[in-house]
Amino acid sequence: MFEFAWPWAWLLLPLPLLCYWLLPSAPRATHYLQVPWLANLQALAQKPNKFSPATLKRGLFYSLLWLCFLTAAAQPQLKQQPQTLPFSGRDLLLAIDLSSSMEIVDVELEQTAVTRLALVQQLIKQLIAQRPRDRFGLVFFADQAFLYAPLTLEHHAVQRWLREAQIGLAGEQTAIGDAIGLSIKTLREFDSEKTLLLISDGENTTGVMAPQAAAQLAALAGIKIYAIAVGNNAEQPAANAHLAALEQLAQSTQGQFFHLQDQTSLDHLLDALEQLIPTSLNRSWYQAQPLYHWPLSLGLVLFIGFYSRRYWRHSWPITRKRSAP
Repeated sequence: MFEFAWPWAWLLLPLPLLCYWLLPSAPRATHYLQVPWLANLQALAQKPNKFSPATLKRGLFYSLLWLCFLTAAAQPQLKQQPQTLPFSGRDLLLAIDLSSSMEIVDVELEQTAVTRLALVQQLIKQLIAQRPRDRFGLVFFADQAFLYAPLTLEHHAVQRWLREAQIGLAGEQTAIGDAIGLSIKTLREFDSEKTLLLISDGENTTGVMAPQAAAQLAALAGIKIYAIAVGNNAEQPAANAHLAALEQLAQSTQGQFFHLQDQTSLDHLLDALEQLIPTSLNRSWYQAQPLYHWPLSLGLVLFIGFYSRRYWRHSWPITRKRSAP
């Protein structure tokens, strides 16, 4: 089926005529030589034959040129019939902490000390690689929470955005409750099983919504929270309370709690997430063959051919005169 991807481009079709009618013409040059019968000559010059062959040919050329470029801008394409097939996958929304505490180097990746964020990035990279049929979304939070990527199958884009994530992008503190609230708003429009992976160091330091209140709303919306605490808190006994708070959030939504601090715990987490129940969905897609290059090429050929002909027609007599003996 033939169609235009950008049909609104045809609204520009009368633009040349509007410019011709509305814009003022260029001012004429001042005549310094006064001739008694100059007015008669000017009157004759101002009454050209509008229907002369040269005028019609030039108008036809510019109209055809404008039509070619406008057709290319409207993005013509051949679209096949949509295909609908049953699809089994999961919808996973990833809420990732980007506060300043995620920059602490207290975890290991392949026996190398790295920041907490680097370990999280490796986790998400492997998670996406193991699940080509799952849809992933990104929520970044610190002082505030932001939806960085809606649920999508464009895994390369999600991984690129995750690599570009920097500490302090959303602030310096941690608003876990606000992140859960934004995730509820994002997931509630989907009918599939809703899963939120909440990845943080466990300490809620700011935000409008309390984490436990947000978790209760998530449970009412049918959203399971899989809380993932990042960091090695062996030397910080006070941090155990923050881990317990994250675990309580997961339990209140019938989710699970994990502690990520090295490669071993990362592998265990990936195995546990593999047990998530997939959702059966129907996905429709179609393939479109772009055709814009044909009118664009025709317009360029006409443009180059027309002005090349004018150039050689004006320069050829001069060249012949110079080369004459």
